Amino acid sequence: GFKPQELAAAASGFARAQALSPALAAALADATLAKLPSFGPTELANTAWAHARAGQATKGSAPLMAAIAAAAAPMASDFKPPELAMLAWAYGSAGGPRPPGLFEAVAAAAGAKVDQLRPQELGNIAWAFARVRIADDALFDAFGGACERRGG
Repeated sequence: GFKPQELAAAASGFARAQALSPALAAALADATLAKLPSFGPTELANTAWAHARAGQATKGSAPLMAAIAAAAAPMASDFKPPELAMLAWAYGSAGGPRPPGLFEAVAAAAGAKVDQLRPQELGNIAWAFARVRIADDALFDAFGGACERRGG
């Protein structure tokens, strides 16, 4: 069978090529769900991004997206800044119900790493929160402070 990194890479590759069909997404989702407990932050973020980018998140991949969110939330502090931004973007783009606890966990992790976030990552996270209509004042204040410290 495939390793978590291989499943995430396959999903990302097919999504980038705009070749993640519903049947392929379903097959990858089934394989991913079976291995999800062994996924780390990189694999979780890449897989969520791929399914959201392909537009599958609100179709056949909804159970996978819910499972990724449930796995990612408790380990959000372990995500590197690009992974946090990718995860937030994926769930901001996905539509559908907001995963319980995910955005709160992303806010806490992003707030703690605010000075490590690149401008694009700050923007992607802020966009995702706006998209799901979450006004996290503490996070946005931290983002504003980071921008001021960087001179812009």
